Amino acid sequence: MKVGQTVTFVSQGYVSPRGKPNQPSKPDAGEWLFDDHVFQLLPYEKNLFDKTQLPVMLKALTNVATQTRVRFIGKILGYNRKYDVLVDIVN
Repeated sequence: MKVGQTVTFVSQGYVSPRGKPNQPSKPDAGEWLFDDHVFQLLPYEKNLFDKTQLPVMLKALTNVATQTRVRFIGKILGYNRKYDVLVDIVN
């Protein structure tokens, strides 16, 4: 992504009931972690997302080409989950 560009990441909780297809479910907890020297947190449109989704909208700030990580840590049905997204910032 380029400096000044914005990106929205969305984590959505899903459960797999026995004998039924996967379905969205509200997570117990969730948090996005990122380097605030590289990204600025921006407000997002709340009406675009439902209670099963945890969004974060970020704007790239740094003017140095770098690779950074955006991490989601969440919990659904008592299970802890962690996901990383590697982002390349280019000039």
